[in-house]
Amino acid sequence: MDIDQDPPSQPIGRKRKLEAELSTNKNTVKARKRIKSLEEGDPVAAKVEKAKAADQGAITYAKRKLVKTLEYTQASSTNQAQLVQQSAAEVILKR
Repeated sequence: MDIDQDPPSQPIGRKRKLEAELSTNKNTVKARKRIKSLEEGDPVAAKVEKAKAADQGAITYAKRKLVKTLEYTQASSTNQAQLVQQSAAEVILKR
């Protein structure tokens, strides 16, 4: 099979997995049900939930980048905590 081709289970242009292909992990299933019930019951709450998840992802990404910097590695543990807080605040302000 060519590397450039999609595997047979993934038709070209398909954006989501089929229901049968989704994870069966109990925590994943629980989260998927919660999001689905939010979307069906209150679309605004679902948007808020997705925005919170996106914000948390952005904060985590910024923290991972920060941990790799020389400034962070040379800082004391108190200063490291302050740097993490500043980084998170900057991310939230940008969003």
